[in-house]
Amino acid sequence: MKNNLRKNLFIFAIFALYAFSGFAAKTENSSYAEILSAYQSGFYPGVIKYAEKFQKSYPNSANKCQVLVLQGESHFRLSQFDEALKVLQKAQPLASASNEMAVKIDYWLGRTFFELKDFSSAQKYLYLSASHSKNDAKDSQESETIYSYSVYFAGKACYFEKDFLRSAMLLENAAANGRNYTMQEFQELLITLLSSWEKLGNNKKISEFYSNYGDGSAAFESFSDFTKNRIRLYAGDAECALENYEKAYSLYEKVLSEADSSLSLASLQKAYFLSSNFPQQVKKDPGEILLAVENKFSEKPEVLDEFYLRLGIDFFNVKDYSKALTYLGGISKNADIYILNVKALYTAQIMVLNGFGPVSVRAEEAEKLLLSRFSSVKEKDLRISWYKQLARFEGLQEKWSGCLEYLSKIPDSMDASCNYWQAFSLYNLEKYPQALSSLEKIVENEPVWKNSTESRILYALVLAKNNRMQDACNVFAGLEENKALSDEMRLNYVRILIESSKNEQAFALAEKIDSTQAVYFQALAKFNLNEWSESALLFEKYLAGEKSDTKQKTFALFYQGYALFRNLNFSQSCDVLLDFASRYSNHELVWNALITAAHAASQNSDFEKAQFAAESALGRASDEVKKQESVTLCASIYSDSKNYAKAEALLSPYLKQSDAFALQCSFSLAQIYALQNKIKEADSVYSSLKNKKSDRNISEEAVYRRGELFYSVNDFKTASTRFSEYTMQFPYGRFYDSALFYEAECQSELQQTEKALLKYELLVRNFPASSYRYPALKKLCMLYRQSQDYPAALSYARKILAEYGTQAIDDKIDIQEKELQKLAGGEDVRIVEKQTEYENAGALTTFEGRKAGTELAELFAQDETTKQQAVSLAQRILPLQKKNLEQEHAFAAKNAFFLASYNRGISKNIESAELYLEAAQYFRMGSNENFAAASLYGAVEAFDACGKFANAKETAALLNSLYPNSPQNEGARRIIDRN
Repeated sequence: MKNNLRKNLFIFAIFALYAFSGFAAKTENSSYAEILSAYQSGFYPGVIKYAEKFQKSYPNSANKCQVLVLQGESHFRLSQFDEALKVLQKAQPLASASNEMAVKIDYWLGRTFFELKDFSSAQKYLYLSASHSKNDAKDSQESETIYSYSVYFAGKACYFEKDFLRSAMLLENAAANGRNYTMQEFQELLITLLSSWEKLGNNKKISEFYSNYGDGSAAFESFSDFTKNRIRLYAGDAECALENYEKAYSLYEKVLSEADSSLSLASLQKAYFLSSNFPQQVKKDPGEILLAVENKFSEKPEVLDEFYLRLGIDFFNVKDYSKALTYLGGISKNADIYILNVKALYTAQIMVLNGFGPVSVRAEEAEKLLLSRFSSVKEKDLRISWYKQLARFEGLQEKWSGCLEYLSKIPDSMDASCNYWQAFSLYNLEKYPQALSSLEKIVENEPVWKNSTESRILYALVLAKNNRMQDACNVFAGLEENKALSDEMRLNYVRILIESSKNEQAFALAEKIDSTQAVYFQALAKFNLNEWSESALLFEKYLAGEKSDTKQKTFALFYQGYALFRNLNFSQSCDVLLDFASRYSNHELVWNALITAAHAASQNSDFEKAQFAAESALGRASDEVKKQESVTLCASIYSDSKNYAKAEALLSPYLKQSDAFALQCSFSLAQIYALQNKIKEADSVYSSLKNKKSDRNISEEAVYRRGELFYSVNDFKTASTRFSEYTMQFPYGRFYDSALFYEAECQSELQQTEKALLKYELLVRNFPASSYRYPALKKLCMLYRQSQDYPAALSYARKILAEYGTQAIDDKIDIQEKELQKLAGGEDVRIVEKQTEYENAGALTTFEGRKAGTELAELFAQDETTKQQAVSLAQRILPLQKKNLEQEHAFAAKNAFFLASYNRGISKNIESAELYLEAAQYFRMGSNENFAAASLYGAVEAFDACGKFANAKETAALLNSLYPNSPQNEGARRIIDRN
């Protein structure tokens, strides 16, 4: 019994387990079937509800992945994209074993990301779904659909990511499978594809597409009117880009006739552009387009008004102001207030840009137009535009404060144009730092800055006014390089270059400008370069060409006169400057002209004009400084013209004063006394000035001039004392080197050689740049030579040659150097000096040279070591002297006598006797009886020595007849008697 019960319980348990298992399976399947049923019937809220319940009941179900995919797709179809994303991402890990599920998940994730505008992620999943479904697309309708839409939406995602090349490739592929899309989707696909081609500039492909699938094709006729006209617009733009203007116009015209107002407006603008700009190709009158628009929008005038406004603005932007006014004029009087205000804004600008008469008058009328409607302008942006134009119009009227007032109302909306007008107004109000600050805001906006010549020109001018000359020049240089400057602005550039001391550049640029003004700046540049001759000629040229009597012309006349003065054309300079003073008697430079004219006339020794100019300058002196300079110059001119009494009378009133000018007048008076050789009076005045500490310069010069005063009258002892007083009192004075030199000169004159040498050497050692260095070196050389310190003299001669080259050679220091070299080597000073004299006189080639040579031979003959030099020199000179005996007999006699004596000494008796006879002849020509007798006696003796007794006797007889009482006659008789 027990066993049966146990058996029955086991069977029940098995049955129960079986029964329970069967019940559970049926419930999961039915739940899944319920989800499928709701999905297939399109009941997506039900799918979502049943799927959520299913997941809670069967969390480990094998169908969970399919359920999540169905739930995700249902969320998507209900536009619940965030929920769809979460569910599909939850399904991703469960699809690893099923390619079918993975493809679906990737597809719907791609679609979801697309709708969430995450186009990058959309592309990623759509590429995956396309690649995994492509192979199954031929065999499965579902796979084909997934593949087609994956490609389609991937192409659109690329388009939105601006990847137009990939977009075009994908959409071309999708277009080939057009049967898989609804008509709406296919039309959108084609529009996106055409847009991608357009973005890529692939106009040829658009043109080909329209040729194949445009008007006339079966497919095209099935499209909506909107799509047709969109395609026509793309095709028209492509033909326009390909310069097929007639085709393009035809397409635009077709859109105009068939499309609604939104596309008609776009087409109208394009068609009108073609007809206006390419009339020969299009062969259509622009008026036809306007007529078509008026008819088409007659019941919608607001659309027509908007169109006319747009056309007016477009033509304004391309600077076709005439057409812009035509279209703006087509706007009806009852148009929207905003349109009327915008019309007024552009009309006002055109009045200024394209009107007649002075721009300031046009700007005033334009401003009145804007102000008449100002109260009706409510929109903030339009009101800002209003203020900008009002500011500009005020600026054009040169109402700078008004311009700034309008601009102050839009501080947060200032653009480059506003900054320009702000800066221009501040510049004209001479608020240069603020103008610079405003312009620098434009400079920061690089593209605007580069394209705005006016701003850059103004920037350069403002930089110059802020003393940033180099920066101003840099800006102008860039404009000049880009050929952006008018001649007027180039002249501004020239002016700034001159103010920056870049006168070479200024002249070079001014030379390129053909205007009278440019000649003025050329002259001014040369003036600043101290090229006085060219400057004067250019000012003369400018004055001849400048017809109007401008301020610049007055300055040019003065500059011409001053340039002539600096070029040492004193007579012409004086005439020009006096002419200037006469013509422009109230000019700021009239005193300068008169004082310079006085200097010029004085330099030219035209004392009458000099006095007139100086006295006129004194009368026109506007301040004490000019008055004092005039007095000093007047007194100097009176003094130069030896009108000393008048000079003293002019200076006398000022001597009683106790200021610096009184000291200067006293100094001038002392100079006037010096000119009259009133040494005592001059020294007294100088002495009174020497301790004036109030004016160290005058005190110092007075002490120096006292020495100069006595030096000028050769009172070297007093002068030396005065110069010594100066060097002791002013060891770093202005005249210290001069005082040293003249003190040494005085000591040299007083034969105080040692003291003089010390002073000269001190000057040479301590003042290498002094103008007295050269004469001091020469004096040192001379004094050491005189003192027979030849090595010291030689060292200074060489120093002079090394330092002063040509100047030293002109002063024959090179000859001295050669002499000193010989003297330092121990040669006889007489011989050295006579050699120099002989060479300087021309040696053998001149009478003076041969005379000096004879004397040199005599000196050589005095020393046995140089006797042979004497013989050689005498032998060369004598033949030349014999050719000119009438002038040179005395010196020929000396050379003949010397050579006769020499030959007698070396036993050449015949030669000796003949030379003695020549010498006797030459001495007799000069009536030198004593030497003539001695020469005849020498001949007797020489004849006797060589056995020529007959010749000796004959010569002795001649001596006896000519000089019977001479001692030489007695000696000759004894020789004859002995034989």
